Amino acid sequence: MFKRGWGYRVFVRNEKGFSLLEVLISLAIIGIVCVGFLGGMNNALKGANKIDQIDTARTLSQGQMEYIKKQSFATSYTPDPSMVNSSNEFINYAGYAVTITAVTASERDANIQKITVTITHNGVMAATLEDCKVNG
Repeated sequence: MFKRGWGYRVFVRNEKGFSLLEVLISLAIIGIVCVGFLGGMNNALKGANKIDQIDTARTLSQGQMEYIKKQSFATSYTPDPSMVNSSNEFINYAGYAVTITAVTASERDANIQKITVTITHNGVMAATLEDCKVNG
């Protein structure tokens, strides 16, 4: 409010409420805090997604290894046909594929194989599981 004094208007200082400048500064501070919070949430979601991909790949590799262990001893192994298509891509897990290798431990003992199951997600290696298989 204004008061008249000596022919001039004088601004009265004890008005209640906030000035426009105070409101703008508080909104800017709240905006900065929100941007930081949303950036942190974005990083947390990316990390959770990566952990989920790794966990899925490990589970798929363990399932394939168990399937191979149940098969009879051979020079090479194929993935579980109930889980993968002809391109070795998992049917129910988009983007995941499997590669299985079997290497004889040594020429002296051809009854031991090192089995490696590798799971890729969108062409990038996500998990590898190694185990041995013995004939007999």
